[in-house]
Amino acid sequence: MRKRTSMMIGGGAVLLILGSFLDLGIGFPGGDSDGESDGDSAKDADALVAVDADTSPLDNVINEMVETVVEPPEPMLPPVVDVLIDDDRYLVVVDAAQPDQRSAKTLPEIIAMAALVDGEDNGIRVRITRTPSAIAIAEAGLMKSLRSAGVDEDEIDSRRQLVQ
Repeated sequence: MRKRTSMMIGGGAVLLILGSFLDLGIGFPGGDSDGESDGDSAKDADALVAVDADTSPLDNVINEMVETVVEPPEPMLPPVVDVLIDDDRYLVVVDAAQPDQRSAKTLPEIIAMAALVDGEDNGIRVRITRTPSAIAIAEAGLMKSLRSAGVDEDEIDSRRQLVQ
């Protein structure tokens, strides 16, 4: 968060400096008077202060930049809870847009995900695969937890082949 804020402040400072040179309507007052007297400049400066007395032009630029920052979209759950058991960890695909990326989850989190997914057309809601280093008790614990949570045996696809 600090990095983003410092980047926005730096970007705002760059815009402020460029605005003063390119006459973008932002920047430091002054420069060519274009025939105006000093009294008119003072009135303009007072008007700027009166319009936005509590914020500086740099703050306005930063506020506009913050408002235009786009948040990343929420991850979309895949139709099936895809669990890979590695040692005693449960690695789960949590975003349908990125099926190759897995995140470590606990048994209660996996049970909650299984309750949220719709499943495939064939009725499978949970798919379990194992690596060669998977511990058998981890798979047995997952199967027991799924059954006690109300996931039927035919809704679980527990593959016997090992995944590298």
